[in-house]
Amino acid sequence: MEHVDGQWLIKTDKGDIRTDIVVNAAGQWSRQLGRMVGLELPIIPLEHHHPMEYQRGLYDLLMAEGEQYGMVDWGYRALDSMRLEKAYRLWGADMSADWTPLQAGMERFVDFDKGDFIGREALLKERAAGSTHTLACMVVDVADADVHGFEPVFSDGEPIAYVASGGYGHTLEKSIAFSYLPIQYAAPGTVLDIGILGERRSVEVVETPLYDPNSEKLLG
Repeated sequence: MEHVDGQWLIKTDKGDIRTDIVVNAAGQWSRQLGRMVGLELPIIPLEHHHPMEYQRGLYDLLMAEGEQYGMVDWGYRALDSMRLEKAYRLWGADMSADWTPLQAGMERFVDFDKGDFIGREALLKERAAGSTHTLACMVVDVADADVHGFEPVFSDGEPIAYVASGGYGHTLEKSIAFSYLPIQYAAPGTVLDIGILGERRSVEVVETPLYDPNSEKLLG
């Protein structure tokens, strides 16, 4: 999909489509996320792609129609806070081409039985030998600053990893950090340090997810 001459050009196997506005279901999990905090969203959530000149009118229309449902603005930082508490991975930070699905804890999404695919043999070797690193969740002992990414992680004063992502979990009132730790440091209960704004802060590796571990709120 690309923006050409003021319209969106969508290429499909049936031909090309030109349109002013594109709506897709990229936000389909918003209903489940709402349940995590006790909200039942009354409509199917959608993500809108549209020319910038329509932005103000569409926003005003949506807010006016949503007022009867108590709809409010939901910022990215709120979404990020909740996904950290739920241990949802963020592409480009917690998942990237630098780490394998097994290291990211995403093996359940890899179908080894579907036949050959790029990387299959390497993943099979990793699964047999065991991963050298794994994405671990840590709770940071800090009251005045949170990690954002790329902060160093130390064990006994020696750097062993860096923070992939992190922030404040407002529901749990905890500062959370994710990092690809060497396996020997990734067991829950392991105490390490993170450098935040020039100071070493103590962190503890914990089980994930921190919030709703059995997904009872998520699945209803």
